[in-house]
Amino acid sequence: MPECEDQCPRCGAPLRCTPDDIEHCDCAPIRIHPQALSAIQADYSRCLCPACLSALSAQHSAMAPKDEPSGRSDPPP
Repeated sequence: MPECEDQCPRCGAPLRCTPDDIEHCDCAPIRIHPQALSAIQADYSRCLCPACLSALSAQHSAMAPKDEPSGRSDPPP
């Protein structure tokens, strides 16, 4: 698939999609919560801009259950 100049289907912002060279794609630096990725793939058939990917990932991350509410990994003494 060649590089494409496109618009984000969620917000209309311009974006550059380079699936054959993912390191240079606009989405490469974005870390997406796994639940967000599933929802994005279900809701959108095209690439989203970095701002929308970040926002949707943060939204899903905030809704995800917390494994350790206190943020501690060691048990209290």
